[in-house]
Amino acid sequence: ELADRPQIVAANKCDMATPEQIADFKKFIEDKGYLFFELSAITHQGVMPLINAVSRELEKLPPIKVYEPEPEALFEPEEGSLFDVYMDQEVYVVDAPWLPQVIGSVNMEDYESLQYFQRVLRKSGIIDKLEEMGINEGDTVRIFEFEFDYVR
Repeated sequence: ELADRPQIVAANKCDMATPEQIADFKKFIEDKGYLFFELSAITHQGVMPLINAVSRELEKLPPIKVYEPEPEALFEPEEGSLFDVYMDQEVYVVDAPWLPQVIGSVNMEDYESLQYFQRVLRKSGIIDKLEEMGINEGDTVRIFEFEFDYVR
């Protein structure tokens, strides 16, 4: 998809290239279907046209995909779902047979997905249990191989 977009080439204008050499290079680049911008890093000549061209190209990109879990991947635990929380040295460990399904459906880099994960932990009672056990902000929680710092 991105290969179909025009490529942008910017050449830094310097005293080492003659106007004829720059014109030849520009023709060579444009013949290949690329946009060409002659720049001067010192005087900033040509910088704004380049920035505007890049901006126009960025506007053509598809919107950022928002996390949308597959309907079958959503898991809504019943209140009081079976789980165990215990301490392993300084780490709170959560063990629940249903959690691998939840973790497998969460994109840890996506805000909305993390919100879903937090709702599951709250609804199942895991957060309440951690707080009852005295967890503090910044304490480590481990759920299977996934570890994170607790944040209220």
